[in-house]
Amino acid sequence: MLVKLWNDRIYFGDWKPPNLLVSFQGKRFILGDFGCAMQINRGDNFVKGGTQGFSLDSVLEKCLGGSPVSVKELKDNEVHAFYKSFEHQINVIENIQADFDKKEKEEIK
Repeated sequence: MLVKLWNDRIYFGDWKPPNLLVSFQGKRFILGDFGCAMQINRGDNFVKGGTQGFSLDSVLEKCLGGSPVSVKELKDNEVHAFYKSFEHQINVIENIQADFDKKEKEEIK
């Protein structure tokens, strides 16, 4: 997913669980909300970061301070936010499963 975006020189910039849509029939992930996306070119600098809670603190601090962020920093931020978003979703699923298992055990008693 990230490689496809980068090959098209696109910085998504808004990785968070609500923007990760799942197509169960197609067994694939679909990105939603490209409102923060932008085209990137090597050598460009941006004053744009990502989503608080999923982005690198260093990138968010630069953006909030009005400092430029390099394409490399944006890509590093994308990887970090991508994994944090999926990690969050996995934790949510694990918690739902744990709650289900707990209720099932209580019903058996």
